This record gives sequence, C-alpha cells and structure tokens, in this order.
Amino acid sequence: MPLALQTQDAHRILRSGFKHEIQGRNWRRLALKLATPGSNVTVAVFGGSVTVGHYPSCDNSSWVEEAWHWMEAAFPSVHFNFVHLGHGATSANVASLCYYQDLPPEADLVLVEYSLNGVAAYENLLRKVILRAPNTALLSFAAFAWKVDEVGNKPPYTSVPNPFWNTGEDQHAILAKRYGVPMVSVRDALYDIMFNDDVARAKLGMTREEMMHDHVHPQLPAQQVDEDTYCAAGEELSKHKVTNIGWKWVDEGRRTCSHLGCRKYGWTSNNPGSYIDFEFDSSRILTKDQAQNGHRISLVMLFLRSHGNNPSNEQGAKNGMGVALITCVSGCECEPLRVNAVNTDRASELDTIRTTVTAHPHCRVRATILSETSSGGHKFRINGLALAPFNSAVAMGRFDRMLFDKEYLVTVQRFDSTS
Repeated sequence: MPLALQTQDAHRILRSGFKHEIQGRNWRRLALKLATPGSNVTVAVFGGSVTVGHYPSCDNSSWVEEAWHWMEAAFPSVHFNFVHLGHGATSANVASLCYYQDLPPEADLVLVEYSLNGVAAYENLLRKVILRAPNTALLSFAAFAWKVDEVGNKPPYTSVPNPFWNTGEDQHAILAKRYGVPMVSVRDALYDIMFNDDVARAKLGMTREEMMHDHVHPQLPAQQVDEDTYCAAGEELSKHKVTNIGWKWVDEGRRTCSHLGCRKYGWTSNNPGSYIDFEFDSSRILTKDQAQNGHRISLVMLFLRSHGNNPSNEQGAKNGMGVALITCVSGCECEPLRVNAVNTDRASELDTIRTTVTAHPHCRVRATILSETSSGGHKFRINGLALAPFNSAVAMGRFDRMLFDKEYLVTVQRFDSTS
C-alpha cells in the first residue's frame, strides 16, 4: 500500500514491522538473483481474502500487486513472474492440502499470509512449500484486524481497540523462526499509529478509515506427513460427483471480482434428507512401503463454516447453516462424521473436517443433510475433498493437536492459561 512515508521516522515504522533479520533459508540465493541483470525471478503468494484483495473500491489491486510493482521498480533489470495462489475465506489448512500443489517447484520467493485465518496447519504449509520448492526463500506476511469495539450499556460508549495480542501472528512467528522464514508484521509496524487518526494522518498520510475497506481488508485510495496429498477443490470437485439428490452446483464468490481467488465453487443444499455421493481412488495416496510402515489415509472435507447469529438478512430457515452426516457408503470404510457448519465466531470461512479412510480404488463418500439445526436453517456447502497421508505411529502432542484441530486450538486460546 503506498503510504506517505516521507517523514523522519519512516524508517523506524518500517523497521519495527520486521521479525527476525533477513537471513533466512535461501535468501542469499535470492539476493544473488536479484543482483544479476536479466534474471528471471518467480514469486508465489499464499493467503486469504486480504491477499486476494480486488474489492469494489480497488478492483484491480491488492497488496500482492503493490509488492509486484515495488519489486519491478526496485530491480528494473530483473523479470518477475508472480503466481497468485490466494483464495478468499480460506486458511493455511486448505492451502497445505490443495493449493500448494499449484506452486511452481522453481519458485524463488514464496510469500505467506494467513494470520487472520487461524493458526492450524501453518507449519504443514511451510513444510509443503519447502519440500516442493527446496530452493525458494520464504517471507511471512502478518496482517491484523484493526477493529474497534464499542463497550458500555448506553451512550456514550467507550471505544476499545482490538488488543495487540488478539491474532494468530505470534504463534506463526514461532514457526517462521523455526524454519528460517523472516516475518513482516503490519501490527508491529502500525499498532501505535492506526487507532489515532491525527497521528495516522501525520505519519501515514491517511486515517485508518481511509486506509481500510473494513477492519480486516485494506483498500487503495480510490501431523500430516511431508507427502503429496490429493485434492479435488473448486471446479475439480464437480468431476467426482456420482449421485446427486437435492444438491446444486454454485459459485458463491463475489460477482464484482474477476480474480480467480474470489470464486467459491461448491455443492450446496438446504434440504434435510438430500444427499450427494463422491467417488475417489483412495488407494492412490499411499505407496506399498508407506502402508507397511504405518501410514494411513485421512479423508478431509472442505466446507463452509459460517456464523449462526447472522445479520437479519442471512439467518433463519433460508440461509442458516445446517448439519451434515459424512459417511463412506461403498468400497472404502471410514468413521462417520457429523458436521455442524455453524461458526461460533462471527465469520464465514472454509473449514476442514477429517476422518480416517481405508484404501480402495472406488471409495464412495456421501454427504447427507440432517434435520437437526442450531441456526434455524439447513444450508451446507462442500467446496472440496482431499486425501492426505499420515503416520499413526507418530505420537501427537499438544502442539500437534493444535496444528490439526481448529476446535482444540480455539479452546486453548480462550480457556487454557497454562503454557
């Protein structure tokens, strides 16, 4: 974002946003390529809606495009190829299962932004990136929710800024340091500035309201193992449907956005009793040696989890989120999953649920809408199915459970004071 950082403390503001010195893995290699005229540098970007950008007020831009323009200006003799792998309302969990497969193995720099979309599977994504593109340098980008809550029983209310600690960034920073990944923190750079309009205008050239599309998205002024997964997400999912009773293929993305990451393809239904079957070759994910060494297969569903206490135009029988039962009906076997798509947070995002599945060339999985509901509605949307190998012989500790289980992570963050 082009800020008016021409003040005497501009360097301090920018420098305070860096965690760890730029001495991470493969950064010397990247520096040599940037210093060599005629080099071709491939940059890939992972992230959620903050990375996708492309809101109506700035349809043709996001921080990714801004970074691209800056790199081209800073290194005019280098040719940059950007691979945009951002997808709105997704987490690192989805990226580590699916989107990493689109990463070019020859990538020179990978930027990762997921601090607003949960902490689980962030390490999985870093490891998948490192294994798929072993020569790449990485940089973690941590965004922040610049929200202000109005507290009190009656006016005048007290404005309380979002607490400094209320982000997944600090957990990500531990992992980033572990894997030699420098981090850029928007929070660390701007927290003392953004909530004071006079200071923000003096130092940045604009206020928080002028800078942000909402409290999350900026705007421009007008033990999953280290093996490949199989994923059918988005349009690819439609190829695996074999039976459909009462479901519709939809794109619930933003119509005003032309970017691929704004698309939200999937199968949806809000009718109790409706079901849909998908068929996969679940035996394709493990080699013979892996099967003999204790590796097993996770069946992972990507689905929309949305808030139950929605605004009045989204709640009730029409659009309230429902409950689905996931079962293996032929070929393979798996433990049934009962999935409530209501999000206890006021957010809508892709989430994942998983179960162990046996290997079979014709594994048929069914999703059935149940009659029970906690929101008044029965909507359920499936955006993808993935197969991921894991090793049941490796014990899972507390940190491993945090990486794989979002509900466990939420519980730890809110109620567990031990460390």
